[in-house]
Amino acid sequence: MNISEAVQVFILIYILVIAALFLTSRFWSPLFKKLKQALGFAPTTSVQPLAGTPVLPVVATYRPGAPRPPRLRPPPMLALADAEDRNAYFQRLVACTKVVSFVSATNPTGFPTGLFREWLSGRYVGGPDAPFVDVEHLMASASDSLPASLAEFEALADELSAQAAYDELSDLMHFCGEAFPSAKAGSSIRAAIEVLADRLAVASPAVSTGQSAPDEHDRRQLERKLEVDFLADVPAKVAHLRRMHAFFRGRLIALRDDAAAERRAERMSDCRRHMEEHEKLLAWLGTSV
Repeated sequence: MNISEAVQVFILIYILVIAALFLTSRFWSPLFKKLKQALGFAPTTSVQPLAGTPVLPVVATYRPGAPRPPRLRPPPMLALADAEDRNAYFQRLVACTKVVSFVSATNPTGFPTGLFREWLSGRYVGGPDAPFVDVEHLMASASDSLPASLAEFEALADELSAQAAYDELSDLMHFCGEAFPSAKAGSSIRAAIEVLADRLAVASPAVSTGQSAPDEHDRRQLERKLEVDFLADVPAKVAHLRRMHAFFRGRLIALRDDAAAERRAERMSDCRRHMEEHEKLLAWLGTSV
């Protein structure tokens, strides 16, 4: 055996010994610990706190609680003067039921029956001239004729967008955001909600977190950004914000209908961002669009 072969054998033996020690470390560690205690290198008992020293309690860790319940908006304030207005409103509620049914078709958990019943109960206005007996009848009637394709769904959304007030459309989008909180970017349910937002030209399809009360600095900053800080009274600010909101919504609708528009997605996103800011400041001023 020459020197190189001897070196190789030595290295192999060294590797095997290290591997064996590593594999049996859990058996050797208690022995090493006892040996260190016997030699005085490690304390045999735990250190007790001195008298009068405050002892911090051990804070237990808890599993996260149940997810928050969905937050529904109050029903929009609508002027339903006569039976014709109420009947038209009922038909829009039927269209909302069909829209939610179509969106929920891509949701693994299915149609949010309980939450939608709660949402619909707060918006249903019964009466002798009502075309439906109750909420359950309305839901059953709407489920009989759901959109069979994306084209029919978009046509239904366009018809609803042309007939309903913006507060109604925003209320429906808010419900969809709350009813499907697990919708993540790239998922089919999120795509369906974004398609619905495109067809309704509503500010944001994201899950709403509600409007928190702003401090004076935040409100003034947003007023300065939206160029209403120079207006003295609130009605003038509200009127200007509503005009600008309508302007950007009209631009959003034009981009929605023009598939060949340059930088279409980016410009639509900008329009939504401006609309969100207008709606946020309007909510802080105690009103809506």
